[in-house]
Amino acid sequence: MAGSTTPINIQKVGNTIEIVNANTGSNPEYIPIDAIVSITPVSNDLTGDTGELQDVYPYDTMLVISIQHKGGGDRILKTDFDIQQVQNQAGWTADQAGLNQAASDIAGWL
Repeated sequence: MAGSTTPINIQKVGNTIEIVNANTGSNPEYIPIDAIVSITPVSNDLTGDTGELQDVYPYDTMLVISIQHKGGGDRILKTDFDIQQVQNQAGWTADQAGLNQAASDIAGWL
C-alpha cells in the first residue's frame, strides 16, 4: 500500500463533533450534532487489489466512517475519515469491530 496519512483526533466538544490534526491541532473541522443526517460505516478489503486505489491508499483495508450533515440551505455535506487515522479513541481498532464501535460511539454522541 502507498499513500500517507495524517493522524487525527475526533471527539464530542459541546454540541459539535471536532475532527483535528493530532500532530498540530490545526485545521479543526466542527460538525454540529443537530446537523448530522447519517453515520455510515464502510469497509473494503483492498488486499489483492491491483487498481489505482492500491497505489494511493495507505492501508490494506478501508475502515471509513462517513458522516452526512446539513450545510447551508438544502446542501448535504459529507465528511469521511478512516478510523485507522484516529489517535484518541482506543476502542476504534483497525478491524470491523472497531469500525462498528466508532459508528456506535458517534451515534451515542448525538
